[in-house]
Amino acid sequence: MKMKNKFLFGLIFTTQVWGADLSQTFTAGKGCLYQLEVQGQQIPMDVSIYVAGSSKDRVSIEYFISSRESLIPIEMWQQFEISPSSSGAKVTKGFVQTRELKNPEILHSEYLNGFDGVKVNDFLFSTESELNKNKIGVEEVEVPAGKDKATHYRTVAAGQTIDYWISDEAKPIGLVKLTSKHATDQKKNYSLALTSLMKNVKPFIDPSKGVPLTELGKSFLAKPESVR
Repeated sequence: MKMKNKFLFGLIFTTQVWGADLSQTFTAGKGCLYQLEVQGQQIPMDVSIYVAGSSKDRVSIEYFISSRESLIPIEMWQQFEISPSSSGAKVTKGFVQTRELKNPEILHSEYLNGFDGVKVNDFLFSTESELNKNKIGVEEVEVPAGKDKATHYRTVAAGQTIDYWISDEAKPIGLVKLTSKHATDQKKNYSLALTSLMKNVKPFIDPSKGVPLTELGKSFLAKPESVR
């Protein structure tokens, strides 16, 4: 099973956030634990998204994905450095590591630009005005972590519909729930729900030990759109 870049979700950066000291907004070690259910898979996956580090003008976010769908459990870490840009935010660096990879491997730029039919900047790194174009309303959402009022947004592109709910109660990540639906592509039918908040999480990936991406490293990733 290959982990796809569709797992790059969860962060909503507004113009107000980018105007502030990011180290004050994104505290290292804080994050969220989610349950990911994918159509066609019987066993849900655990997805952790947390702040690996931050400074005044950049944030590093790490994702840990654990799957026991196969006989051999899959564990994968991805870390991304995000910096301000004129469009809201830009992913400037990325790394992947698994138990099979001795060192974190540096992702090529084509692995940072988007996933499936929806681009990252469509909803992950939007300005507040752009984000509000996709706003549906404020709703009560029930997830394993409990009930919460959250703002509902919807993005549609290339036949894929993504609904996501954001709440201040889930900061610094903000994401409470996300669902993706596609009429013909089964792998784009999945849901993500908040299980619990996290704190004092130590990052697994050390960017200073990064090495060039190998064929083994690529085997854990879906092919980027540019080379499909």
